[in-house]
Amino acid sequence: MFTDILPLHFPVMHQDLLPSWLPPSISLMDPGCAQRPQGATSRYFRPTGLVYEDQLARTYLEDMLQFGSQFRHASDAAYFQAGGMDDFFSGSMQEIKSAILAQGRDDVHKAQEQAAQAQLLLLLGFHLEEKMIELGVLQERITSFAGAFADNLGMNNDKPCSLTQHLHGDQGGGLTPDMDWRRLVSPFLEFIPRKTCLVVSEPQILEDLKEQGLEPASARDQLPALFPDWEPPESLLCSINPMTAGQLGRYAGVKVPEDLHDKEIFLLGLSRH
Repeated sequence: MFTDILPLHFPVMHQDLLPSWLPPSISLMDPGCAQRPQGATSRYFRPTGLVYEDQLARTYLEDMLQFGSQFRHASDAAYFQAGGMDDFFSGSMQEIKSAILAQGRDDVHKAQEQAAQAQLLLLLGFHLEEKMIELGVLQERITSFAGAFADNLGMNNDKPCSLTQHLHGDQGGGLTPDMDWRRLVSPFLEFIPRKTCLVVSEPQILEDLKEQGLEPASARDQLPALFPDWEPPESLLCSINPMTAGQLGRYAGVKVPEDLHDKEIFLLGLSRH
């Protein structure tokens, strides 16, 4: 059943953002710009069919981010293509959209344009994760500073002042931005091969899919076939569902291109109590 299956995490694309207890053999999506140290074994899976790779991919992303910076809100700039760029343009602005998408690829046919737009969303997600990691490091430094500040002033840790509460991010959420996982469903489906096993470790995503009708099927006894060298934690909750890309789109509440509807995949849920 699991011969030649690619286990690929969804939607996270950076190892630093993954739970440490996950099997190390789970691959990560490379949207065309992931880098690795020379000689290192990479967890990244770079799909075939990408329109841009390496420097071209980074330039494509930079051009789009620069274009998106004209929006009033940063979230709009990050997600301006999420539901199709038509939602953000009208009239003469549509000409700007067309010029950007056609830049350097005048003879690109419809399938390649679909791939280019899907790759852009992956690149935007990858970029946002990088910013999340940077902000996470910054937040750790702020937390460390706040603790040292309180210690130096002889403050009781049980009764932190409002400054240290603010620096520790007790307001909820801290400094880390958020991203709607649904925006990456269709782009992932665009590039993954058939029989890919999308691994979801975020409980809220699994709960969202369940609320939309997904009935998780217990799969703990199938884990050795997928991850033979991994010892799962006792507190693990595990489910696996074979489905098509079109079905996943319906569970996620997103539109999936018709040519992808019949692509067969697995959805593996791994979470802890």
